Amino acid sequence: WSDERTRPMLRMLFRLYLLRAESGERRAAADVLERLLALNPRDNHGIRAELMNHYLRGGEDAKALELADQFPTDVLADLAYGEVLALYRLGQQDRAAHVLHDAVGRLPRIPRFLLRKRIKRPTLSPGGFTPGGEDQAWLYREAMRDVWEAEPGLLAWMKKQTA
Repeated sequence: WSDERTRPMLRMLFRLYLLRAESGERRAAADVLERLLALNPRDNHGIRAELMNHYLRGGEDAKALELADQFPTDVLADLAYGEVLALYRLGQQDRAAHVLHDAVGRLPRIPRFLLRKRIKRPTLSPGGFTPGGEDQAWLYREAMRDVWEAEPGLLAWMKKQTA
């Protein structure tokens, strides 16, 4: 990404991902995201978040954990809380509780935004989000609350863990 000559190709690949995802080609879409991450391993534009959510929506929890391992202590909610979701679904609740505790330490507003059925939309920054801010929590809720809610017992477990 730092080389301006490669930006058009990276943008084109991301558009290809969107096209594949919208047409229901889940594996092909993931392949494009994985390729983008391989081309830009420092991930200046947050492909890892899109890939994490893609894995979790497809039930690919083991792949989600592999991705989370590449970015420990990430400030993106998708990685921090996606790891919790994957561990919970894999039946590793003790490890999930530990990871949740760490995630709450870095991004404490996310659980409140996931747990509440309704919550007021905060002011969103036009230039992205504030790490750990309410805007980040809202954006993660919008992207993934349906997945969290669909997992039996997960939100109740999170509420108990974060009480």
